Formats: sequence, C-alpha cells, structure tokens
Amino acid sequence: MLVVVVLMLAGVQAVRTHEDLTVIAVVDESESVRRFVNPAALDPENQPATTRDWVRSYLREASADRRQDDRFAVVTYDNRPTVRAL
Repeated sequence: MLVVVVLMLAGVQAVRTHEDLTVIAVVDESESVRRFVNPAALDPENQPATTRDWVRSYLREASADRRQDDRFAVVTYDNRPTVRAL
C-alpha cells in the first residue's frame, strides 16, 4: 500500500491515446427556430423546404469525409432531447 501511495504522490500515471473522433451535433427544433429561420436564406442554391431539411443536408455534408473509426451522433431537442442518429 505504501508503494501505491508513493507512486501516486510522484505523479505516476497511465495515458492512453487514440486517433478516433466523436462528434455530437445538438440541434434546436423548437418553435422559435421553425418560426424565425428562413431555410431558403440558409442555402439559396438548393432551396431546402424546411429548416430540418437544411440541417440534415448540412450534417450529411459535414460528416461526409469522416474516417471509418470516427463516430457522429445527432441529438435534437424541443421539449425533450431525442437521439436521431448514431
């Protein structure tokens, strides 16, 4: 036990590194966003029908070049959080 305490005081630690990346997109789908955001102004070239369509398109494009081991999740919230994609 004394050896463990001495090692802790000396600052001995184990470090694990990895190259994986995890991104979680949190998207507000409340009434204020639906009311005040103009999807056509967000992307005039594609003219998305709804804000949700624009967000889906943006997230699909943003995650297109991720590596195989990277993780991407989408959480939306209005009254309660909902996991949309893992």
